Amino acid sequence: MRTAPTNQSLGLFAHYRPVVLALPAGGCGAVAAFLGTESVDALVIQLEAAGLLYRHQHWGAAVSQLLHAELDEPMLNGLPEQLFRWNPEAKVVVEPLRLVLNQGLKEESLELDVRFRSDHALLAGPLATPALVSRLRDQGNLWWSTGKGDPIDGREQGSMDSGDEYAWAEIIAAMGLTDVSPAELVIALDEFADCAIDFRYSDSFLEAMALELGMHTEYLEAWQQEGCGVITNVGDLKIQGYC
Repeated sequence: MRTAPTNQSLGLFAHYRPVVLALPAGGCGAVAAFLGTESVDALVIQLEAAGLLYRHQHWGAAVSQLLHAELDEPMLNGLPEQLFRWNPEAKVVVEPLRLVLNQGLKEESLELDVRFRSDHALLAGPLATPALVSRLRDQGNLWWSTGKGDPIDGREQGSMDSGDEYAWAEIIAAMGLTDVSPAELVIALDEFADCAIDFRYSDSFLEAMALELGMHTEYLEAWQQEGCGVITNVGDLKIQGYC
């Protein structure tokens, strides 16, 4: 059962629309086998009929098993420890919306529209006031809070609307952070949320794919550890933030 964050905790989310992950030759067939279908074509037909996968009684849980997601602990060093600390009991939920398999002659990949959510990822530190927690939860995604510059939104780079800037200035004053501006804090919080949830192919999928393709699991593990070689595109529509 999902429980809502409290004034002492804060959730994180990231929504990739979509993310593209590379597959080795034969990988699409390995995905189909892992998901319990006899062929890629049969899987495509069933996925198209399922609609939003996370709402489906079978496919949401099944497709989520392709990935392992976790909080990226080193990233917390990018924020003052007095604001937040990781919740050691927090888990990341994988919510797939759509899965597309790309089976080319030279390259194969899977394309996932997927959300990651951790409802109690962060625990409030001594400087994190209830106003800060509430503001982050209410705004959710902070990307548009500061100007991105022409031609995206017409505002000066790093600028804020006056009302938004005033609200954040009050929060900063209450926390006693005299050496940081509203824009600087919001940008830091947005950049933190952007990288706070890490993901990769799950161990169970790598093992199944290795068996299906007649490869050593260790080879696929080493291939995945190269990082950017597996996640080939995160798209331009990703959103992230607090909940």
